Amino acid sequence: MFRTNVKKDKLELYKRHHKGVWPEVERGLRKAGVKLLSIHCPSDGGNALQMYIELEQGVDMARDLGPGSSYRSVERVKVWEELMCTFFEGGTWTMLDELYTLTGETSTNSLPAMYT
Repeated sequence: MFRTNVKKDKLELYKRHHKGVWPEVERGLRKAGVKLLSIHCPSDGGNALQMYIELEQGVDMARDLGPGSSYRSVERVKVWEELMCTFFEGGTWTMLDELYTLTGETSTNSLPAMYT
């Protein structure tokens, strides 16, 4: 999971770009091993975004999707990624630490419950 803030004056344009992601980008992400990528924004018009991503086994985000990767060797992909970074207040996404996950079978509990 990642987070970023989009420049407030660029938020609507960023949303528009993600209603029509370039086919070269989608193909490249799939080819690089992205199984699921989902970007969320607040419904109140806020500019804080969160991105959830699932990768195939063995895929390393920096190596397989970052600068210098074969994904970014495609010119349209390189242009897209550089353009998207211009929308962010900090220029990039920040990785979040997992706090808790619950599935139908398990959870990430690592300590006994604390009732006080």
